[in-house]
Amino acid sequence: CLLVAGNEFEIYLKQCFPNLTTSQLTRRQWNIIRRILGKPRRLSNAFLQGEIDSLHSQRQLIRLLQYQDCLDKIEHDFRDLPKYIAQPLTVGTKVIARLRQPLNGLYSGQIAEINGDSIYRILFDDPEIGFQSVVDFEVSSQKPLQTILLSDKLKNTKFEIDLHHSNDENISGSSTEEQSDSDECTDNEGSDGENIQFPSHLLYRIVRVSCLLCAKRDLIVRLRNMHDRAEYEKSKCIKSGIVFCEEYAQLIQTLAVINERLGIFIEDINIICRTIVSEDQMPVFNDARAICERSEQQAKELIQKTNVNIC
Repeated sequence: CLLVAGNEFEIYLKQCFPNLTTSQLTRRQWNIIRRILGKPRRLSNAFLQGEIDSLHSQRQLIRLLQYQDCLDKIEHDFRDLPKYIAQPLTVGTKVIARLRQPLNGLYSGQIAEINGDSIYRILFDDPEIGFQSVVDFEVSSQKPLQTILLSDKLKNTKFEIDLHHSNDENISGSSTEEQSDSDECTDNEGSDGENIQFPSHLLYRIVRVSCLLCAKRDLIVRLRNMHDRAEYEKSKCIKSGIVFCEEYAQLIQTLAVINERLGIFIEDINIICRTIVSEDQMPVFNDARAICERSEQQAKELIQKTNVNIC
């Protein structure tokens, strides 16, 4: 097999220089290629430690992508990450874990608790093992997990950075730049042949609403997972940890902020649309506002009724 296999240097040369089609080069040209390729790393303790550190940093970055919605894209290198990022495991998921103590091997069990240090507390099916703490990279779900595209996650991350660094003037839409943009309009021809003044900053608010809705969707998914975990712990008479409560409260606060900003942008969009639509289209906006108010009132009544039944 060694005699039949290709030359490693030739394979590496094709990877580095795919357009190089000849091997008849002068000594000077080979020296240039040699300098470009660089000196290979020696298999040493420093090299192995560097590879281990790189592996740890990639694992930590994947954890951040799984559990957080806001990352500083400048401080992280996403080039070596996989195309798809798996969703984090939740309480109650059936898993297969790698154990070394008290037994050595692969064993099946069920996640009972998730610690903040990327450690799962697993109840194994084997009664001799019982509860054991296992790090996340030695745990695998028995069923395929839902995945999310890395590019989609980075889009949300980029938006979250912009959201947290934006000032109050940009959020409320009352800055001088937006006021100057509101004066710039483009003439669009309507279906009836008449010209409609379309404010350029209307598109900005629509994009912001779309980004906020994407962030809100991710928050709702995380809240749903936390609700499932809370129901499981309650059924097993397990008291929720303080880390879980703090994370849940933070998600609720973030969701409230997003809802508030959504209301601001949607109200601005309605105001702008009322200035550019014709009188025949005005009842559509009035009906939409009435529907929103009626839906909000029904939601409040439903929450009050649910609270009374729980008490």
